[in-house]
Amino acid sequence: MSKRFLLLWLCAAALHAGEARRLTFEQAFLFRGEPLLRMLPDAGPWLDDASYAETRDGKAWRVDARSGRARLLFDPAPFKDAGPKELDWLRPADRSADWSSLVFVAGDDLYAFRRSAGKLARLTETAGAEQNPLLSPDGRRVAYTLGGDLYAAPLDGGAPVRLTRDGGDDILNGYASWVYYEEILGRASRYRAFEWGPDGRTIAFLRFDQSPVPRFPLFDATGTYGRLEMQRYPKPGFPNPMVKVGFADAAGNGTVWVDFAGSGDHYLTFLAWSPRGDKAYVQWLSRGQDELRLYECAPATGRTRLIYTEKQRSWIDFLDSDRFVPLADGGVLLLSDKDGWTHIYRVGADGRGCPDRRLQHAPLLPEPAAQREAAPFPRQGAVVAQLHEHAGQGLGQRVDGRGHVALGEVDLVLLALAPVVAQEREEARLDVQRREPVDPVGQVALLGEQVPDELPTEGGLLEEAVELPGGEHEDLRGH
Repeated sequence: MSKRFLLLWLCAAALHAGEARRLTFEQAFLFRGEPLLRMLPDAGPWLDDASYAETRDGKAWRVDARSGRARLLFDPAPFKDAGPKELDWLRPADRSADWSSLVFVAGDDLYAFRRSAGKLARLTETAGAEQNPLLSPDGRRVAYTLGGDLYAAPLDGGAPVRLTRDGGDDILNGYASWVYYEEILGRASRYRAFEWGPDGRTIAFLRFDQSPVPRFPLFDATGTYGRLEMQRYPKPGFPNPMVKVGFADAAGNGTVWVDFAGSGDHYLTFLAWSPRGDKAYVQWLSRGQDELRLYECAPATGRTRLIYTEKQRSWIDFLDSDRFVPLADGGVLLLSDKDGWTHIYRVGADGRGCPDRRLQHAPLLPEPAAQREAAPFPRQGAVVAQLHEHAGQGLGQRVDGRGHVALGEVDLVLLALAPVVAQEREEARLDVQRREPVDPVGQVALLGEQVPDELPTEGGLLEEAVELPGGEHEDLRGH
C-alpha cells in the first residue's frame, strides 16, 4: 500500500511540476516574458597569475582563482541608454583584459568606451563598414579595416589615420583573401590579417593582390530572391593571391615591407611578435605544404633571417599561436611532428640553438597541488596569450643547451602546449628516445592525474621524476 501511495504522490508531483513549467505563447513564439534560456558565466581571459575575468549577472568581475572571490570590474547599467540600442555592453567587438577600454560596432561604425572618461564616444561615421576592430596593447588606439585599407583611430578623440591607400576589390590590406581565411588563418580570424606590436605603435599586416585569382560564382540564397556573388577562388593548378607582409606605423608615417618576392606559388603569413617588439616572425610554406621556413624579421628595415626549416614527405601544418611561442631571450618554442610524433622544440636566438633536440616532457609546476586543483584551466592559447602580456617583465625563463627548463614563463607555455600534444594523437603518449612509451602528461597532473610528492624549486624536467616500465629509472638530461 505504501509503495502505491508513494507512486501516486510522485505522479501528482510530476503533474504539478509540469503545470508550473507550461510555456506561454509569448515565451515560445514571441520571445517575450521570462527568458527560457540563461547564459552561463563567461570566464576568461586571465588578468594576472592569480585572477581571471568573468561575466555573469549582467556585469564583469575579477575572480580570484584560488578562493573564487569576485570583485566588480565593470557594471554597464549606468551606460545602457548611451549610444545605439543594439550595443551589447558585455559583448564588445574588442576590449582590454581589465574592461577599462571597450570597442563596439553598431550600424557599421565604431564606438569606444573608456572607463577613465566614463562615456561612450563615436569614432567613425562612414558610408562603408568598419571591420575587425582591434585595440592596441596600450589601449590608446583601435585598428580596423575599411574598403580594403587599414586604419588606426585614437580612442581619446581625433580623426582616424588611413595607413594604406591602394585597397579595393583586388587589393586587400589587413583583410584576408578567401583562401587565406578558409585554409590558413581560419574562420575564427573573421578575415582579420593584422596584429598590433607590443608597443602599440606598429601594426604587422598582410597585403593580398587577388587580381591573378579566377572568379567563381557562388549563389547566396538569403532574402527573397538571393544574389550571385563572384568569389576569388583558386582551384588546384590556378594562381593563388600574391601576398606581402608589411609593418605600418600607427601614426601614419609609412609602411616597411618585408623583403620577400611577391609570388603566388607559396603561402606567406605573419606569425608573431617577439615579446619586446624588436623582431617579428613570418612563416613561408610551399604550395605543396611539404616545406616550411621560419624567418625572423626586423620591423624597422624589413630584412629577414632564416632561423628554421622543415621538410616532410607528406605535408606540414601551419604554425599558429598554439604551436609557436617567442621567448624573451630571443629563441622560440614550436611544435612539430617531423619525426612522426608531436614534440616541443626550441630554436635558439642565433637560429641554431637545438632545433633537433626536443623538450621531451612538460616541466613540473612550482605551485602546490591544492592551488593547481583550485585554478580553472584556461582555453587553448589563453596561457600563451598571458605569456605575451607578461613577456619582458623580468619573469625567469631559460632553456639551456641540454634542454633544461627553468621555472618561469616557459612553464606556462608548456602548460598551454601540453593539451595540444595530447590532442594531436589518438594516444596521448610520447616516446622516450624511441624506447618504451610513457604518458608524461598524466604524470604532471596537467589533466588532474598523479602528482609527485616533492616538486623541485628550480628547473627540472619530468623525466627526473618518472619511472619507466619495469621499474627502470632513466635520466635523459645528458642526451
